[in-house]
Amino acid sequence: MRPLPRLIAALALAACAASSQAQVHKTRQGDHLLRSSTVASNRIDPATAAQHGIEPAASRAVLNVLVLRRGGAADTPVAAAVTASMQNLAGVRRDISLREVNENGRVSYVGSYDFLPREVIDFEITALPDGAPPGSMLKLSYRERMWRY
Repeated sequence: MRPLPRLIAALALAACAASSQAQVHKTRQGDHLLRSSTVASNRIDPATAAQHGIEPAASRAVLNVLVLRRGGAADTPVAAAVTASMQNLAGVRRDISLREVNENGRVSYVGSYDFLPREVIDFEITALPDGAPPGSMLKLSYRERMWRY
């Protein structure tokens, strides 16, 4: 299995095992779908984490973002200008630096962030698919309670 599909598969498997923080959040606008999930970094296979520069830690999580073009039997990952930020209930806001992972025409955006046990975090993700007009920005907001494993 290639590194990107392996990373996506590892994040998906970790998400299944990681309880509430692993829920996939999504929004749709026109032909595009924006999906986001987060998982504790120590729930990712160590070899896969090392290959992608992810430092496993109980208080560190990974945000995975996909922008998909809907069509036919399968959705296709597409490149986009993606931003992510988080804010805790005390009002402390932080940007999450995302890096594009692109292999074999498949693209996703991955970033990591630190959290406190049981911290409630509001996430805000925006994405403008490459070639899309400015008015077609996808926006996704959701709340997660973070747990240490």
